[in-house]
Amino acid sequence: MGRRLLFSLVPAALAVVGAEVLAQQVERARGRTALSYEALSPVQFQALPLGDEVPWGTRPFGVSGVAVVSESWADLDGQGWPDERGDDELRIVFVGGSALGGWGVPPPALHTGIVQRLLDDALPDRRVSVLNLGMTGWSSTQLRWTVDQVLPRLQPDLVVTLMGNNERMDIANALRLADGDVDSVLAARDRHRRFALQRLRVRPGDVDRGAAPQGMPQLNDLPALDRWDGWVQARTERSIGFLRRRTRQMGAELLVSSVPVNHRYHRLGHEWWFLGEERFGAEAYRTAQWALRYGAPQAAVEAMRAGLLDHPDDGGAHLILAEATERLGGDPRPPARAALQSLDNEVARVWATRLADGTEAATALAREAHQRARAAEGVAFVECSTADLFWYAGARAEAAPIFERCLLPRMLYRADSATNETLRRAAGAKGAGFLDLDAVARGHSDAGVPDFDLFYDYCHYSPRGNVLAGHALAAGIAQHLGLELELPSVAAGLAAHDAGRAGRLVDRYELAEFAGVEFDVTNLVALRPDPQRDSRRGPPDDPQQGLFAANRNAASANWSYWDAFPIAVDSYLRAMEGGNPAVAAAASENLRWLLDQPPGRHWRAGAEEPWPSRIDAAMAPTR
Repeated sequence: MGRRLLFSLVPAALAVVGAEVLAQQVERARGRTALSYEALSPVQFQALPLGDEVPWGTRPFGVSGVAVVSESWADLDGQGWPDERGDDELRIVFVGGSALGGWGVPPPALHTGIVQRLLDDALPDRRVSVLNLGMTGWSSTQLRWTVDQVLPRLQPDLVVTLMGNNERMDIANALRLADGDVDSVLAARDRHRRFALQRLRVRPGDVDRGAAPQGMPQLNDLPALDRWDGWVQARTERSIGFLRRRTRQMGAELLVSSVPVNHRYHRLGHEWWFLGEERFGAEAYRTAQWALRYGAPQAAVEAMRAGLLDHPDDGGAHLILAEATERLGGDPRPPARAALQSLDNEVARVWATRLADGTEAATALAREAHQRARAAEGVAFVECSTADLFWYAGARAEAAPIFERCLLPRMLYRADSATNETLRRAAGAKGAGFLDLDAVARGHSDAGVPDFDLFYDYCHYSPRGNVLAGHALAAGIAQHLGLELELPSVAAGLAAHDAGRAGRLVDRYELAEFAGVEFDVTNLVALRPDPQRDSRRGPPDDPQQGLFAANRNAASANWSYWDAFPIAVDSYLRAMEGGNPAVAAAASENLRWLLDQPPGRHWRAGAEEPWPSRIDAAMAPTR
């Protein structure tokens, strides 16, 4: 009986094995692998461009022998490297999500552009090439597909990861679509990872397009985090392991970075969310916010006083006037007490109390509110609302641990301490280098709380944040590669940045310092108000207006928006002809940088007259 059973089981087992081998061959014929299917996501913008071959980009004018980044797998599409690398070349590839891609920041002002500049200066005898493969919304599973597909052609010396904000996104949306059935969602993912037969059952649309609505669920809409987050962290560790194996096969190094985020970010987005959304786009408030951020409190005073002439009972204006007055060394109590007469939001009242009666009185109010919140139902989320109370009361050491606990309840799609610990642990276990960028950000933040000084929103870097990240990354790269370089410290870079912006109510002229003239300092580029309403661009007839327009187009022209390129060139030429020496000098330098990029070189080589001669004539006096 047992022998008969054995003889019947053996053919069945062989049939299953044969079917699995055949399924793997079908996958390969389709250009898909187990790696592709583990990156399966119901989120549309996480869908991979799966096919028979990687979709490399193209260039105009018949340029060949250049690997061109495609929009299918990087935000900064159009970047390119020659297929033939030089003997003295140092090639560094960054992979990550939108915090790496920059979201509209000009490439030289982005952290990877700063890395390029710092290493260029420190290694004058070597060619340093930096490629930014940041892709909005992608997690480590999609990014390792990028590494697997494109890095053999790019031949890097070093791969640097800045990933971690998007690790939970696909599982969170899968749980929502499955009505919170954790066991079925995770079991299906494990089957897809292990067996090609299971992967063949997945509909192509699930992989290619995604099915989840774009509105992202929040933590309180999902099953308890401890039921599924361990699986997510284990998958991140597998991703690091794969990246290390793949880079080692190519003779490259791997440096894993932790991920800093804005601990103070609120779902409403704005730093002053408690003053009311109607104020966010008001010119007086935007001027005051910019002025307080960049060391021009007198301008904030003037903006708020002008606003109060029309709206004398505006408690928010009285509050910001009190803050600016204190920074000028004046007496903030009269405007703070006026604010208390009309403000009803608890956070705003605590801030006004600190300015009117001192930190001790404001902290007492914050503690009372905190105790009420802890006694309420839904403690984890309700308590988060008290973090801002302690912050604006001046008790920032008490606010810091609450902000830490509330990272995920306030915004699920950002890295937290568990994510960064996973990255650190996996890098050590797999033999990769590790750079604790999160610790650097905390070390240069008030009370160890990274906030709007470094970020526009929950994870995307402000100009100051890019300076911090760029300097820290350059130092970490040099250390990991054993390069003894003289690099400016993070503190020195931040000090130079702060000094260059202090007291300015207009943007910096240089592309490498350009924030973008749609200056709502806290919101994403895509969400900022109409730039035509922003006085920080300068008057319409001011030559700097043309320079800023050119800088915006230069950011768009890099790397592949070819229609923006001639517009940027024309704007720079007009700025150079506008009669303002400072503007003309900056326009000349920015134009020189633009023309030196691969798009600029190829565009100029293929352009028809009168562009080359006009450029030569304009640039001649600066040579």
